[in-house]
Amino acid sequence: MERSEVFVPDASVVVKWFVREEHSDKSRMMKDEFVEGKIRLVAPALTPYEVVNALRFHPIVKLPPRSMVTCMRALQDLGITIEPSLEVWEKAIDISTSEGISVYDSIYLALALALDAKMVTADRKLRKRVGKGLRGNIVYIKNLTL
Repeated sequence: MERSEVFVPDASVVVKWFVREEHSDKSRMMKDEFVEGKIRLVAPALTPYEVVNALRFHPIVKLPPRSMVTCMRALQDLGITIEPSLEVWEKAIDISTSEGISVYDSIYLALALALDAKMVTADRKLRKRVGKGLRGNIVYIKNLTL
């Protein structure tokens, strides 16, 4: 059996599965490829918390609580979240410290590194803040090709 490519979408990408924003089409295409079994998606266990919080405080789309619960269920049904190992957490803390980014952002990148995967983000500033040594492990959603 052929090994499918693995991606680690961060919360900025996953939010686009539920609200229409810039590059939502690319984000949803990635999710569809996963559902069809063409790629693998893995995300840290904190992803649902970040996504629901982002939906709760979205600057444009005001979802009612019931819709946020529906989004949460849909995300759970996909089964992409895992609890990162202690080694991944250690790497995330190292990345956070060396790159000057949050541990929240670092855990996605550390997980991608552990899985020999690419982190996918819609956060343009995040990708620019990460040093050149790690930047190759991050794909900006606009540039995602599947």
